[in-house]
Amino acid sequence: MWSDGGFRATNGPGWHWTGSGQLSIVWTNVVIVLIHLHFLREIRRANEYFKVLEVRRESNYLRYFLNHFAEDIESAWPGFEYHPEEDILTLFILRDLVPAGLFIAKVLDADTLELELE
Repeated sequence: MWSDGGFRATNGPGWHWTGSGQLSIVWTNVVIVLIHLHFLREIRRANEYFKVLEVRRESNYLRYFLNHFAEDIESAWPGFEYHPEEDILTLFILRDLVPAGLFIAKVLDADTLELELE
């Protein structure tokens, strides 16, 4: 038999602890489990509030939002240009009253929209 770093080989299957460092590893794992349980509980408790808010097509905030995220929009929707026309539907998706998304569509008729930006 030989010993190295807290482990020792035995005649039976596997490795067995010799005792050095055993307690610190157990406590570390207990702390990690408690941290995970805490965050899982926080996730389950979260009451997020979602709201869809229609925005006037000439809104200054909408223009600022589009300018601010222009590079991101261009990478996802190449060639997108916003033209505030009469038949445009513009909606902000809010998460806890903070914009989480933007939906822009052209109204073709009462039952049909043509998606321009999501």
